[in-house]
Amino acid sequence: MRCVLGIDGGGSKCDALLVREDGVALGWGHADVRDPRAGKAWQGSGRSQKTISLAGYLALKRLDGTRCDDLHISSVSGWLPLGFWRRQQVGDVHVHVVQEYEAALTLIGEEYGAVALAGTGALIHIRARDDRRIHLDGLGPFLGDRGGGHQVGYHALRAASIAQWGPRHATTLEERVYQSLEFTRRNPGGYSLIGIFEKKDRAEIAALAKIVDEEAEAGDRIAREILERAAGDLAETFADAVAHLGVADDAYAIACTGGMMRSRIYFEHFCRRAANSAPGFTPVRSDLPAVAGIALPTLYAVSGADPKTLYANLHASVADAMAASAASAADAPEPTVVYGPDGKSAEISAG
Repeated sequence: MRCVLGIDGGGSKCDALLVREDGVALGWGHADVRDPRAGKAWQGSGRSQKTISLAGYLALKRLDGTRCDDLHISSVSGWLPLGFWRRQQVGDVHVHVVQEYEAALTLIGEEYGAVALAGTGALIHIRARDDRRIHLDGLGPFLGDRGGGHQVGYHALRAASIAQWGPRHATTLEERVYQSLEFTRRNPGGYSLIGIFEKKDRAEIAALAKIVDEEAEAGDRIAREILERAAGDLAETFADAVAHLGVADDAYAIACTGGMMRSRIYFEHFCRRAANSAPGFTPVRSDLPAVAGIALPTLYAVSGADPKTLYANLHASVADAMAASAASAADAPEPTVVYGPDGKSAEISAG
């Protein structure tokens, strides 16, 4: 049996999707910064070898004793714990590196168009039909990532730190942020948050974006302003990219991907702002997980079957595979994850 294992390692989480060569999804794995078994890395906790190994292990468990003779790992990074994969129920292991923007376009069935990625970080990529391209941002939390989850989390921290300064600063984010960070408020000045960036990595800061979205949906004014500011920043980067290529009057899809794009408020504000600079572009969100887009280009390359059939099979089976894997994980003993003797590679055992 030949399989493709898609690995979507991001700033704050890692998803893994195991797909048979006919496009049927078999297994799903997930690990994120909130999981005490997950690891950390300077590129983001979702790119830690420990986190990648954990997510992949959970997906491969669905083989359930069946041997995979050829495992094709499809990832946005070639930095993978290959020794770990070779110790699983697989034969030969092959690595395929897929660009995030290629995966996002493939996921919506497009070869050309724009990608607006807003996860922990953020970027805009456009590929025109004449094959001209532009790639803006993805510069990290200090130089860029305008519109990403880290930016949202950073502004949530700022809002929480001054929430008691007066009525105009009052926000429900204050209590939620302190609870999430397991901090005890010491005084009205917000001084307990000083040094927070030395204690928490960027993935933990970006994880606050979910709280911002929940409070914005509940009606908090400041939380909504934070989301709309971030969406507007990404839309400005999109406008710069469109102007650079001179495609403002053309018709393309915008593949909107990343955790921030799952926020209704964020997505709708981005769409409004993007329409101002390129009314012919149509924002599209796939109902498939982003990791499916990472698996698809490799699946197309190694399967030999009709791409439309592969896509249809994956689309029809991924939800069931995710549900079955989640149920299996809930019933099974939690795997033990430890670093190997070199301090980098991860070893995993069941229970």
